[in-house]
Amino acid sequence: MNWDAIGAVGEVVGAITVLVTLIYLARQVRQSNRIAIASAEIALREAANGIYKSITDESEYASLVAKLAADSSNLSPTEEQQAIAFVGLNINLWSAVTRAHDQGLITDYTLNNYVTDVDATLNMYPGSAKFFKRQTEHYKFSHGTSPIFDQLLKTLSDRGY
Repeated sequence: MNWDAIGAVGEVVGAITVLVTLIYLARQVRQSNRIAIASAEIALREAANGIYKSITDESEYASLVAKLAADSSNLSPTEEQQAIAFVGLNINLWSAVTRAHDQGLITDYTLNNYVTDVDATLNMYPGSAKFFKRQTEHYKFSHGTSPIFDQLLKTLSDRGY
């Protein structure tokens, strides 16, 4: 038996084994990335749903957002604090979306859905605009921060805030 031939066959088998292992690991990494993206997107949707669940579950909160939807400026001090909290919940969600996108945990498609959510929120609740404006001034948002906050600043500006 020729030991050189056996050694050459062993090297070929070893090279094929390494190649198969690398392909397997690449697929595993790709699958892990898809799972991480899906998990992040699900968590963000659950956070958004939590905002709306509060509206459906708590009549006092539902009354507040009804006033924000009607663009009512006649809010009690308690309702004003609730409106600030409503705005804060949205800003926290949008901040989490921005961070997740920056980390590659959500897709551009998902980010763009939340950019659209800025206009949708201010269209559904026009009375919230002054509270959003107050928060943007408090936290000193500026253009170039993120597509979401750029959209928020643009929408507020378009509405005269």
